[in-house]
Amino acid sequence: MATSKEMTAGPALPLILKFTAGMSVVIALLTCILCEDILRIMRTPENIFEGAYAYLLVTFIGVPCTFFYNLLSSIIRALGDSKTPFWFLLFAAVLNIILDLFCILVLGWGVAGAAIATVFSQGLSAVLCYIYMYQDTALHWCAYGIAVFYHGYRQHHASECE
Repeated sequence: MATSKEMTAGPALPLILKFTAGMSVVIALLTCILCEDILRIMRTPENIFEGAYAYLLVTFIGVPCTFFYNLLSSIIRALGDSKTPFWFLLFAAVLNIILDLFCILVLGWGVAGAAIATVFSQGLSAVLCYIYMYQDTALHWCAYGIAVFYHGYRQHHASECE
């Protein structure tokens, strides 16, 4: 049976997911639009401006990946599993190092390659958290793919998933 805390949290999660999606896209768009201005305000030297712009732009585009990893890993930790998000983060860090070397040395993408490797690694860790939550935890996703319910809670509130 779900605790009262879990039963209270379940209905809020769809709103949290939608809010995170919306805010991460808004922040990504705004920072992409303002990327050049941000670098000018920081007085980025002209000799590295192009590379800094490429790196910053790619990482700004990847803001939703970072947002969703942090959100999903927080949910997993709130359920009492702090190890799994750590392993996903460790995997992403190692993958980032490998992809940095591959994108920079093999593909010759330079600074943009390092940013792509970082965003890809973060995105993959978010996907791993999502898959873990979907398959291996006390979480159940409703048929429409948004709402999250805990064991026991769904039995008493199944009509909310229909």
